[in-house]
Amino acid sequence: EPSRLPHHMTLDSVLTVLAVLMLAKGLFGVFEGVRYLEYVRKHLATRPEPWMPPVSVIVPCKGLDFELEKNVEAVFRQVYPFFEVLIVTATDNDAAVEPLRHLAGRFPGHRIRFVTAGLSPDRGEKVHNLIQAVAQVDPASEVFVFTDSDSRPHLCWLQELVAPLRNE
Repeated sequence: EPSRLPHHMTLDSVLTVLAVLMLAKGLFGVFEGVRYLEYVRKHLATRPEPWMPPVSVIVPCKGLDFELEKNVEAVFRQVYPFFEVLIVTATDNDAAVEPLRHLAGRFPGHRIRFVTAGLSPDRGEKVHNLIQAVAQVDPASEVFVFTDSDSRPHLCWLQELVAPLRNE
């Protein structure tokens, strides 16, 4: 069967052209990668002005979660200037209340409050607890943060969570 390529184009020349095109594409990719790396470095080097409005952190609790005190202590230890923590339970005799009151006593300079939400016949316990806690936050709070008692945030979690909210 006769070749469909023009007489002056051989298989070697077609492969050479393809190799040159692939090389050019690869070099273009490297160039774009370097440009993107510079963009990322520039973006990371420019720190926005800190924006840390007053925050209310609401922690619904029920029972003794695994490492409850360590998890809630991580919330108390946040590196953030103006925040309060509301520990909310359905009843004041919940198993979480006593150890967390003891823990809160180790943080006398912190604004830590305990909220007893009561039981609701109309909605789930956790939703009811959150609604009752929101009704009792400090009126100066500009941000409400909700976290669970079975999670353990790192020290700057609150700052990192709130900072992007500045962007209107």
